[in-house]
Amino acid sequence: MRFPTRVLAGSALLGVLTAAVPVAAQVPDENALPSSTLAIVKAKSASDLREALGRSQIGQLLADPAMEPLKEDVRAKLGDLDNELQQRLGVGLEELLETPQGPAWLAVTRRDDVLPIAVLLVADAGQNAERMNEIMTRGTDQLVQEANGESRTEEFQGKTLTIIQPPAEDSPPLVWTNEGSVYFIGVGVEGVKDLLANADGREDSLASNANYQAIGTKLGTESQVCWYIDIQQALQLVIQAAAEQGGEAGQAEALLRTLGVDQLKAVGGTVDLATGDYDSISKTFVYAPGPRAGILRLFQMPPIEGTPEAWVPADVSSYQTISWDLGAAYTALGDLVNMFLPGAIENVERGLQGPGGETIRFQQDIFAPLGDRITILSDFEGEGAELDAESQRALVAVELDDEQTFQNTLNKIFAITGANPKTRDFQGTTIYDVELPELPAAPGAPQMQLSGNVSFAIAKGYLFATGRAPLLEQILRGGGSGLADDAQFQSVASKFPAQVSTFAYNRPEEQARAVYNTVTSGQFQEALDLAGNAGGADVPDLSELIDVEKIPEFSVFAKYLTQGGSYSVMEDDGLMIIQFSLPKGN
Repeated sequence: MRFPTRVLAGSALLGVLTAAVPVAAQVPDENALPSSTLAIVKAKSASDLREALGRSQIGQLLADPAMEPLKEDVRAKLGDLDNELQQRLGVGLEELLETPQGPAWLAVTRRDDVLPIAVLLVADAGQNAERMNEIMTRGTDQLVQEANGESRTEEFQGKTLTIIQPPAEDSPPLVWTNEGSVYFIGVGVEGVKDLLANADGREDSLASNANYQAIGTKLGTESQVCWYIDIQQALQLVIQAAAEQGGEAGQAEALLRTLGVDQLKAVGGTVDLATGDYDSISKTFVYAPGPRAGILRLFQMPPIEGTPEAWVPADVSSYQTISWDLGAAYTALGDLVNMFLPGAIENVERGLQGPGGETIRFQQDIFAPLGDRITILSDFEGEGAELDAESQRALVAVELDDEQTFQNTLNKIFAITGANPKTRDFQGTTIYDVELPELPAAPGAPQMQLSGNVSFAIAKGYLFATGRAPLLEQILRGGGSGLADDAQFQSVASKFPAQVSTFAYNRPEEQARAVYNTVTSGQFQEALDLAGNAGGADVPDLSELIDVEKIPEFSVFAKYLTQGGSYSVMEDDGLMIIQFSLPKGN
């Protein structure tokens, strides 16, 4: 489907302006925004961000001469858009992307007037201020001409506001103005005026908001890109909208309190590229102060050391583990269920009885013998050109505090359900092989058939489950080197704190090779076509986006792939999540 060129041109203009992101001397900061700000994304400097991207591994990949044929193909496919921009704005796509120079931010605030929200963008064009003015002026003329709208100007505090009104009277106008090289763009006149009137700061500002301050304390404010979302403000906006549609705002608020959602105050994050010891690093903090209540009680994550289990092979391509108190989660779930459906869990338990009188009690039989750790790992069968999406093997392992009790529970489940899985002995461990059933299809939907078996076993203090039995056998056999002793893993793990709630490790080359082979072989397009046929929807033609013949050899990409990892830490006032990749050769 082809979009109207004026829509693409307008989208490109907005995309460019939002690509720059905030906080310089002459650019108003968080003190200018109201405390009711719903969200903000900001960057210290658009030019510095572009430079950091160029230094990163992805930037170096894009600059590799071997990538030139592919980039030329992409440029040719973007030719129509570039020509439209040249005709309408007098600027090409590349220049447009490089126009913002200094700090900038994009914010969404709540309002009490006609508009429930206001969208505000501030960007410093720096030395490109004159060029930016030409682009905005010409863009205004084009929007008015092609959308059959009207434009007018209005003076406000010594600045000339350009107001573009769409034909529909109830549609909010687009407004822009500038002060030197700093450009202010917004949806809605009053929102822009409010920002300009408080450019030097206000008493009840975002900077003084307790939630915003808490996020800033955790993450800092000097990253290349920072973002923030006020969850409580967003929920209040949803409740307000529901009330306007005839809903009961009081009931909605009471439900949120019952579920403990009101404890989720805000979430924020930072992104930095090619900085310090990292090729990239992003931080996210979910702010939820106070004792856990409601659904938040489901997620108790006791700290553990960032060390893989001894049975994890060194050659896995990905590994992640979660420390999760499953017993406490079940207790919290039971309390929540009983709030709405008293006795529902007990009724389900009473209905679970086998032919020999076997019964299941969720707490005693299932959750009591479970430990506090869940691990997921994957690797690939084959190598090089053989790798594709079907080559990946995955395994899930759940820690057990009491293997024998859980084995007894498993036997009860077999008796109650009438299941009769195939069993076999593997070096003293019983492996259960269960053939996956054919799933019933909904009317009009295609029949779904999962291929293969699921194999599971209880051993080494864990319940293992996988769709690839050889992977399970490899782990049960043991004897090889472990991931904990792998030098590449250790380089990633050196960035973990002493205690974590979750941690993960990625060795990207095999994963990237599988994706590369899937795309270049046409398997990816085939999968898209099958999904489209099954769902009755149009799917994109990959050839319209890129010419796979122009994609360079995988060795070009491999030069810039690097190890990465992540971890999270459950704190008294929320959850900190860190994701990172290391520079090549680290």
